[in-house]
Amino acid sequence: FQAGSARDPAGKEGLAAIAADMLADAGSRRLRIDEIRAALHPLAASFSAVVDKELVTLTGTFPRDAWERFVEVALPQLTAPGFRAEDLQRVKDDHRNALVQDLREANDEELGKERLQANLFSGTPYGHPALGTVAGIEAVTLEDATAFVRQHYVRADLAVGPGGAGPPARPPRPPRDLAPPP
Repeated sequence: FQAGSARDPAGKEGLAAIAADMLADAGSRRLRIDEIRAALHPLAASFSAVVDKELVTLTGTFPRDAWERFVEVALPQLTAPGFRAEDLQRVKDDHRNALVQDLREANDEELGKERLQANLFSGTPYGHPALGTVAGIEAVTLEDATAFVRQHYVRADLAVGPGGAGPPARPPRPPRDLAPPP
């Protein structure tokens, strides 16, 4: 999806990354994230998000013969997200920890790259890490994440790229409304 961190509004740096993880690492309306993880674990399947400056890549990994179960369990995270307050708080805590502890305190090389980008792109939408800023992460609300998903996770901005051996039959097409409001 064309929903990367360059689309973070001023003061809410990190919204794109939080919104992506509210889809990939939070529950659907029907299942909480712990129930989703429990259902995917025996399949050796996963659903994850990677956010960069321009794009968000959502990746589903599953065994070829388990694609129907994967779609049944994981696709609702995208098409009918739960948008629960407890998921938002957990995601925000994870992002803040990744920014403060992992990047600032434990990864000098990546911190240097982020500092260089911040200097080069100062004053532009590219001037902050894809994870955001501590202040931006704190400022994001559940309503912000919901509105961001509703605005940016639309069929027009979707590119699908299957990889691997693929399922034996053609998987279902993405629904017209990817993430309708809760």
